Amino acid sequence: MMGHLSQIKALMPEKVVTGNIGDWGRPEATVPEYAGQLDGGLLERYIGETWSHEGIDLNGNFNGWGSWSRMMGA
Repeated sequence: MMGHLSQIKALMPEKVVTGNIGDWGRPEATVPEYAGQLDGGLLERYIGETWSHEGIDLNGNFNGWGSWSRMMGA
């Protein structure tokens, strides 16, 4: 994958390159080899689930509205 990524960046240096690189809710599951190699990553299923940050307030309680700052901090 890193070879593929290097080719993409060499052929299209002006493009933004992102990827689905891990479970952002669990830092230990993030793929360390991609650190600093991509311009961003996809937050798959980060909203809309019962456990998603947008439904949990700053105190960890479910409230239906949630917390933008909690979600962005994660």
